[in-house]
Amino acid sequence: MKKNVIGLILALCVAALPLSAVAAEQGSMQNMKGMSGMSAPGQLVTIGSQTVDGVTATAKIKDIRAAMAKYGSDMTNHLMVYFTNVKTSAPMTGIAAVKVTAPDSVTGAPVKFMSMGDGFGHDVSLKEKGEYTFEIGCKLNDGHKRQFYFKYVVK
Repeated sequence: MKKNVIGLILALCVAALPLSAVAAEQGSMQNMKGMSGMSAPGQLVTIGSQTVDGVTATAKIKDIRAAMAKYGSDMTNHLMVYFTNVKTSAPMTGIAAVKVTAPDSVTGAPVKFMSMGDGFGHDVSLKEKGEYTFEIGCKLNDGHKRQFYFKYVVK
């Protein structure tokens, strides 16, 4: 069973790569900051963009609740973050992790993102209604560490 769940998660991640690339391009062309609520199943929705020390991080979220429930997983959303060099507009590589603070103010342990195309992804469980905070830390290929913060409201 555990191998089936891991296989499903990997398959979902691979299947999401082409969609995430298209969504990343669309998101960079539109000003979609401040969106909240439930994302439509299968669609990445931009929840914010933030620039720190010459790097812009854009966070996107996708509802995966129905797909994951079929396999007994409590993961509800797939979180993606894309890092872009402000001067060159080139995607940046490196490592990144996220800490999720739930509406009850409980913060989970940091979890490393998985590299996915031009971005980084991780499945999260956002079961409670209310505001979540994603604290994203990264060390990118320029050697600098940065922190980014995004909020998302589950209605």
